[in-house]
Amino acid sequence: MVPYDVFTRAVMASETGKAPELEANLLRMARTEMLQERYIDSFRYSFLLIDFIYGDGQHKTAKLKATLKANQEFMSIVTNALKENMSPKHPRNSDTERLLSTFPTAEAVIDHLVDKRGFYFHGNVRRKNAWQPHEQETAEALCLLSLNIAMFISHVAAAPMFEDSLSQRHFDNAKRVGAIMTMNINFLFHDPTDNLNKPENVNIDTPGTKVTPKMAVNVAENFLNRFKDMVPVGDLRSAKCTVAGTGQKVFDMEFHVEPSSEINKGTQP
Repeated sequence: MVPYDVFTRAVMASETGKAPELEANLLRMARTEMLQERYIDSFRYSFLLIDFIYGDGQHKTAKLKATLKANQEFMSIVTNALKENMSPKHPRNSDTERLLSTFPTAEAVIDHLVDKRGFYFHGNVRRKNAWQPHEQETAEALCLLSLNIAMFISHVAAAPMFEDSLSQRHFDNAKRVGAIMTMNINFLFHDPTDNLNKPENVNIDTPGTKVTPKMAVNVAENFLNRFKDMVPVGDLRSAKCTVAGTGQKVFDMEFHVEPSSEINKGTQP
């Protein structure tokens, strides 16, 4: 099920021409092929996305490599993708596995991807070492590497969906149709002015019809920012969030460090 937040933002972004439709479709096809263990086809879809967004129409190997390396956004994407876990289910000591074991640079990975593009896109039956349809597991590590890169590309493409202008419109629309949930947060903080722990409560309205992990994190971040504005010198001791009306638990936070006033006592001469 697509969360309400993502669905409505995608609709609004599509109205402005900012919806990542192509990226979403190619990523979906790459993921589908990967789950079916058709790793070669998955790599092809992932590379199609890389080439479409960052290839600048280059098809010659050397020029395509140079173009991808010259794009700082793509270099950053590759660098971040390399930080993800990419352990294949069927290790085959493939050239991709050997490359990844050396903790390669983004440049080396780009060279490898473009070379494998030449192999898997342009192979033919006359080639002595042509790939075979039944040799899918050999391409698993390559599939995981390119899919991770494709996922980071989709994250960049989806960024316009979360622009401030759409965020306010999303909230206003959700409120108009009644798709708003109220989060009740009871919290305890230490007030250093009188050295007392004090209970407080705050409500936060958030768009949605069902609590999701992302929503819980967003509400927690919202609350922490509000707390810093409400009690700038206070020390938060605990916070418990539930859905108003149903009592559904969303998160519990508890801080075990001593209040600042107690710590400062120990440092005074």
